[in-house]
Amino acid sequence: METQSRYVSMLLVLVSLTLFISQCDQIPPQNCSTYDTAKFIGNYNVSEFCQQGFGHGFTFATINPGNGAENELDFVNFINSGQTMKAYIDCEGTYFRIPQQTLGSSALSMVGEGNYFNTGGFEQLQFDLQLNEFGQANYCTYTFSK
Repeated sequence: METQSRYVSMLLVLVSLTLFISQCDQIPPQNCSTYDTAKFIGNYNVSEFCQQGFGHGFTFATINPGNGAENELDFVNFINSGQTMKAYIDCEGTYFRIPQQTLGSSALSMVGEGNYFNTGGFEQLQFDLQLNEFGQANYCTYTFSK
């Protein structure tokens, strides 16, 4: 009986922690007083590596503030598509999600997530993305460097 009680207690703690941690991952995040989108804004050099599928020769990117939620970012002309990909940062401004979205026509859809890093003033965004293009699944990792 004591062992069963311990398992129930541990389960309750894990559920509480999961709820606490995930509250900042919702799109848009909840219960945040401000979002540090400014550090994401700017021009980037891009490294693209696709583990499956094909790359797009994407070497330069611009990120602007979104015009929707206050934690929204716009990746302008993403993968040279002429379209804008949306991403949303978390409360701490280090993690961002790219929700399932379609750019332009239904031929290009994506979903992913990534992180912001600042090491000695050298800023990078690294994220993994699943791109579905004309029925072809591409799994790519992008590194954006300022």
